Amino acid sequence: MPLIDSARRRLSQVLSQPPDRTVAASLAWARRQVRAELAKAKHKRTPTYLAAPTGALAQLVTLPPVALLNPQAEALAGSVANYINHRFDLLGSGWVAVHHGLGPRGLDGHTYDSGPTIEADSAGVWLRGRINPANLSTARKIWRLVGSGYRPIDWHVDFISGFRWAESTWYLDVTYARDPGVDVKVPWELSRGQHLPKLALAAALATSGNEHFEPADTYAAEFRNQVLDFMATNPPRYGVNWRCTMDVGIRVANWLMAYDLFRAQGVTFDAAFESRLAASVKDHAEFIVANLEWGPGLRSNHYLADITGLLFAAAYLPSTARTDTLLAFAISELIVEVGLQFGDDGANFEGSTCYHRLSAEMVAYATALTLGLPQERIDRLAGVDPASLDAPPPFDAPPPFEASNPFPAWWSVRLTAMARFTMAITKPYRRVAQIGDNDSGRFVELVPSDHLDHRHLVAAIGGLVDDDDLTDFSGPQWAFEAALVRSLAGNHLPKPPRQGHPLLDPNLDGLPAPEPDALVLAGTHRRVIWRVLAPNGPPLTDGVVALAFGDFGLYVLRSDRIFLAVRCGPVGQQGNGGHAHNDQLGIELTIDDQQWFTDPGTYVYTPLPEQRNRYRSAAAHFVPRVGDEEPGRLDLGLFTSPEQTQSRCVAFGHDGFTGLHQGFGETTIRQIAVAANEIVVIDTVPRRPTDPECGHVEHVIVSPAELTALLRPPPFSPGYGVIEARPPTAT
Repeated sequence: MPLIDSARRRLSQVLSQPPDRTVAASLAWARRQVRAELAKAKHKRTPTYLAAPTGALAQLVTLPPVALLNPQAEALAGSVANYINHRFDLLGSGWVAVHHGLGPRGLDGHTYDSGPTIEADSAGVWLRGRINPANLSTARKIWRLVGSGYRPIDWHVDFISGFRWAESTWYLDVTYARDPGVDVKVPWELSRGQHLPKLALAAALATSGNEHFEPADTYAAEFRNQVLDFMATNPPRYGVNWRCTMDVGIRVANWLMAYDLFRAQGVTFDAAFESRLAASVKDHAEFIVANLEWGPGLRSNHYLADITGLLFAAAYLPSTARTDTLLAFAISELIVEVGLQFGDDGANFEGSTCYHRLSAEMVAYATALTLGLPQERIDRLAGVDPASLDAPPPFDAPPPFEASNPFPAWWSVRLTAMARFTMAITKPYRRVAQIGDNDSGRFVELVPSDHLDHRHLVAAIGGLVDDDDLTDFSGPQWAFEAALVRSLAGNHLPKPPRQGHPLLDPNLDGLPAPEPDALVLAGTHRRVIWRVLAPNGPPLTDGVVALAFGDFGLYVLRSDRIFLAVRCGPVGQQGNGGHAHNDQLGIELTIDDQQWFTDPGTYVYTPLPEQRNRYRSAAAHFVPRVGDEEPGRLDLGLFTSPEQTQSRCVAFGHDGFTGLHQGFGETTIRQIAVAANEIVVIDTVPRRPTDPECGHVEHVIVSPAELTALLRPPPFSPGYGVIEARPPTAT
């Protein structure tokens, strides 16, 4: 009973809200449920595909010099060679041919029957029994447009476990996170279509004469066929790939980016395809606005993706009263959400450095697209009727759009801070410190890259704000991304004034910490000392820069020899902690480009709950430990870990850090001192009856292997579903 299950979940959410929101939230939820049930009943009888709009999709992309892609050309060629053969490497799968009747490898011993192989006839008879009756006729018409000899992709299968969702299930009736080893993120990730812009770039490189690529029309035909394949086998509001609005938004943005990149190099498509594509963009836009992942309390990267996808769809659709209203709403909500989801320090509020990348990437591309809109389109947005939009968030009026820049004065400053946060957390070998969850999420991925190399984000923002520091940091490898964002924007945002980063956290409350010695002498606490002896070399203290990100809760000391990051602050998501780990007062440490300790990552979410909690646990991190106790609860759901530690930084500077938390019920203190040839970590932790009688324990560490042997973290996972033998060192 999906409606009853939904009611129970929503009731739990409502009861956790302040009383003044409960009635309004309940009524809004009830209205949405009634509408959903009425829509479900209606669409059992009538098609869900919408008619194509009058007019063509806009053309907004200008192709930068293709030679900028040369550093990435060989890697790109290898990826697209797989894509045109319907082989995909997603979420740790390795390269898998995704078709009906595939033989899955399984996950942790869990394997499911993916269904029979099929022979897809050109008339679309094979769709009977798969597509719901009301949509079958339109689905078959779309399928008939697919090129001869094309083998359909199975968009509905978790191609790792083999579990398959039915195409004919109403989207709100689709269930997941129930069967062991089954990961709904796999079909969602594939259906985001993030490989499609790469096909367009491959065509551009082929046209330029690069020998690694097939003829350009090979990639254009494959793009066309895959999009038609998806449309035919995924009717709007049916199947697993309409279950999550975030993925719908990311999908339509990638379709449009790929389509426009093809057109920017002179590729033309037939009228029948262009009409179907425009109709599907309209389907996506109307679906998103009817299924926004918005709440009066908690919003997240999901809602940001909804808004960004809606902005892309509305920007490309022909201008009408409806699409102009959707566009004005999307820009208005984008401004609101950036103010909510990013702090003054530039960091995202999810409590995750990788979700920071995903969310900031959305903001960068949405900003560029908005800046590049024709002036006449911007002018029309001021006259829209907010009352005509029936959406959950209040939409009173569009923002006061200026002549060439609809964004507030603080926008370029916040964008630049997003990039500088990523620069600060990037370690010597170009991987970021992995704090909190990492689901390998991207918005637009133009070329293959390491999951933890976030320089492309810095490049994209550098292209917007015209900041040489940012483009110098990202380097020539990401010059194409900077140029594409710059060309999409049409003009730069005002360059923000150069600001030095604060040495100290502006959120420090000045409250003193309890004296650690007094706690130990009182017998309520014990002391654990970690003395890390550095290899011979110049003093570790030479040239140390201290960078504080108090909104996020991350403190970084870095120099030519060390990178030291300390996690201490809010759990994120306004206290929900959905993507946080039990890593408070945890350390990431690199000395001389060698990893001494790195956060092991996330591995997976719902398919293996025990692994999800293993990677979230204190035992996975270099944190103060009290036996097997957890400083934050992990039993409230896989995406809930409410604020419990009340972590705060007490002191921070070039020579070290002091912070504390209350996660074990009593004060826990961590002191870190950086000396000339060693780093000393002193933990003052609550004593338990089973602890040894001695007042303290000291570990002298002379190698990363010794530290790993003592801490015993789980295997290192640099991306979702991926296990790597060991963190790399700089080369």
